[in-house]
Amino acid sequence: MYSGKPLQMYTSYEPVLGLKLWALGRSLGAPRYQNDVMHLILNQCEEDEDHGITLESVKLAYQMTSGASLLRELTADLMVVAKPFQNLKKNGPKWVEWQKLLRTCPDLPNDMAIAAASGKDWTKTRPWDAEHRSSYMEKVMSLRVKWKTQIEERSAKMQKAEGAGTPSVKAEIEEKHLRRMGPKTPRVVPEPALFIS
Repeated sequence: MYSGKPLQMYTSYEPVLGLKLWALGRSLGAPRYQNDVMHLILNQCEEDEDHGITLESVKLAYQMTSGASLLRELTADLMVVAKPFQNLKKNGPKWVEWQKLLRTCPDLPNDMAIAAASGKDWTKTRPWDAEHRSSYMEKVMSLRVKWKTQIEERSAKMQKAEGAGTPSVKAEIEEKHLRRMGPKTPRVVPEPALFIS
């Protein structure tokens, strides 16, 4: 049963589940859910010795996303902070695995360069610190605004299709529904008057 909170124990059985839950929220168009999961991911990055940067997590983050994804941005920032290559022996087994990953995820080196040049001072702060958390959060629009926008767009399309005549019945009903659900004003019930004669 859904309790209104994402799984808080996900890291105990699969460290990359948070990434998968974030991607699920994206595919469902649920930015609030994505943000809840992102907070959990950031909390886990703070607790983990490797800051959540493993071959598997980086590969998964890049496979599940494209372009200017906030998950990719976080991954690149974490790569700059964690510096997973720093203590690896060149041509050693781990170094070779990371080199393969860089070839598999060709955007990663560029994203890391952008993250390093972003002007964020990672010597004093980390991606999971309060001052940076908001930069990894999706923009959330209220459902009322979203619905109103969708109804207005649909109404405009219908009017255009009908030759810019009168609004369709469906559009009028939707508009009335939005107005009815507007801010409610309290009803004032007058006190009964006592008439003494």
